[in-house]
Amino acid sequence: MTKMTEKELEELGREIEMEIRTIAKEEILEQMKMVDVKIVSLEAKISALEKEISSLRNEMIAKYESIEKRLPFIEKLIQIEARLEKLEKANKEIKE
Repeated sequence: MTKMTEKELEELGREIEMEIRTIAKEEILEQMKMVDVKIVSLEAKISALEKEISSLRNEMIAKYESIEKRLPFIEKLIQIEARLEKLEKANKEIKE
């Protein structure tokens, strides 16, 4: 076994450090690619949810407008029912 000089040890240390950095860099890049894929997937899911929310919002607006259009009819019907009830009560009193 040969004895290494301090200079050779330093050189070996630098080579090992460079190798470790290269491996770490490759691993980090691979992890970043995986994160990017997940981000794209999440963006697609968010976009789909936004479309669904928009669709539901439009549906709710349509239902609200439909109900709003029927309100005058419902109010008129309530008034007619109240008058009919009065007429029935008056008719019943007349018969008695």
